[in-house]
Amino acid sequence: MSDNIYRYVATEPAFQPSAAAAKAAETFLRAALGRAESVKARFSEHIEFVDAGENWEGVRCPNCGQDVEAWWQQVMGPAHESNYELLNFQTACCGSVVSLNELDYVWPVAFASFVVEVFNPDSLGLGADEMSRLGALLGCSMREIRAHI
Repeated sequence: MSDNIYRYVATEPAFQPSAAAAKAAETFLRAALGRAESVKARFSEHIEFVDAGENWEGVRCPNCGQDVEAWWQQVMGPAHESNYELLNFQTACCGSVVSLNELDYVWPVAFASFVVEVFNPDSLGLGADEMSRLGALLGCSMREIRAHI
């Protein structure tokens, strides 16, 4: 059986809200997304790569639009070795310095040290107003990652 996990992360990779704000976000997501197997906030000591699972379909340069998947695979090693504190790299396509967190991923992914995971929600995700409300609860703009595993 496959699962869908909606992951909500701050647009700033090192951001971590207060424990109270994380609980408020869990409560909000339970109400906003309908039935779900679980809703759980998770803090990490280091920044992690938050992937889209089987939804991965590639990545492009935000400046020139070129496919940069081969380059991305090469720079993920040094990024991982730095616990993803080093996210800015010069692209091979157009020489722009870009953050791995700001590339154009076909299915969104992110780098974060705080994630709220919603397992198998009975919803198609949050709308723009709900994303703004979630960000206000946590104190940072947020991004939705839809993973299929």
